Amino acid sequence: MEWSKSKTYLIIAFVITNVILLVSIYFNNYYINDNFDKKSLINLSKLLSSKNITYNVSLNIQTRKMSPIELQYSTIKDKNTKKLTSKYINILKIIDDVYIELNLKSDISSNNYDRMLEYCRKFIKENFDEKKYKLKETYKEDKTAMFCYEELYDNMFIEQGYIKFIFSGDSDVDISIVKTKNINKVGKPIDTISNSEAVSKVISQMKPGDEIENIEIGYSRPQGWQDIDTRQIRLIPFWRIELKDGNFLYTEAVKN
Repeated sequence: MEWSKSKTYLIIAFVITNVILLVSIYFNNYYINDNFDKKSLINLSKLLSSKNITYNVSLNIQTRKMSPIELQYSTIKDKNTKKLTSKYINILKIIDDVYIELNLKSDISSNNYDRMLEYCRKFIKENFDEKKYKLKETYKEDKTAMFCYEELYDNMFIEQGYIKFIFSGDSDVDISIVKTKNINKVGKPIDTISNSEAVSKVISQMKPGDEIENIEIGYSRPQGWQDIDTRQIRLIPFWRIELKDGNFLYTEAVKN
């Protein structure tokens, strides 16, 4: 009798295992394969709806060709940092030749969003080309506010080039800068995945009720990559999914 029960339990466990395996195969076929088509997009929309994940962007299956890029960081000796270094040479802090830190005084309250935004824009305009920067994110907690501007290349973001402003309650403004000097395309253009396939690759990282605010393609550095010269690195296309709660999800845009 006991053996009969045990055998029944084993059969049930076997059936459950096979169901899980079939579901896994289904999702691999429709969400993480090389042929993400209209049917895959429809299934993705259904899956997002079932998880109560909404989106304010247009999901599509359009792809493009993009070349990896190689960038070289600026140092304080380069022309594109000359305005900055000549003005603040006595208070600049340089780390590994390329990371610039600066502490300035300001009478702006950390609650005055518009004045802080104006301060950031003015600083970038006076020291760099403001058209090459875009506000990526802002953050506020207690008496501290942060504004992060990222550098652009062909109107696409570069995760490794930025200017970050931190306003504190004691009237200090801490500024961190990583500036690029040269950017060159390397190798032949490669196929990228669509924005909908990018969402499919990170959907497991989302939780019910999440809202996708924006999806954009740009350049970043794959985890684990090591460059011989830290002043010169190679980046590949990446999709970045921004959630309404302020979090970002990333996935490589290179088609397998």
